[in-house]
Amino acid sequence: MRLYRSKRLTMQFILQTKRMKERRLKMYSAEDITRICANIKELGLNAPVEMMEAPASELMQICNGIGCEHVPSALRKILNKVLNFAECSAAIHDWRYAHSDGTSKSREAADKEFRSNMLDEISNKEHWFKWLKEWSALRAYYAVRDCGYADWCIAFTESKLKETK
Repeated sequence: MRLYRSKRLTMQFILQTKRMKERRLKMYSAEDITRICANIKELGLNAPVEMMEAPASELMQICNGIGCEHVPSALRKILNKVLNFAECSAAIHDWRYAHSDGTSKSREAADKEFRSNMLDEISNKEHWFKWLKEWSALRAYYAVRDCGYADWCIAFTESKLKETK
């Protein structure tokens, strides 16, 4: 009985998250995605080949800026302004989460890649208050490590549901 209820609640949460995704506005236009991909190449960030070859329409569905979908839109706008220097790193991280395999090892690798890409993105650009941006990047990494597990699992479940359809 408890197991059935747990599965039912999990499915309700997944469906609710899916509805939120469908309602949300796209964060990036096709031109923004093209610019982000060009910046990823130019900065030499670590990104999967599949992402770089994916059509802009697919990336527009996946890349949602900084912050997960269940974060209120007002807070996401603030996060995107404060952490705008990590836009490319966030797009790569969104791709990794959207293509989750559900394992903790892969999640840890995706999060470490996010941290590394953010620090590379900061060091490859001229920035005022570089130390503050590095500090902010590390806080973002710790937030993802502490709070990203549910999103990783949801992304894995959603991808499995798509495969079965």
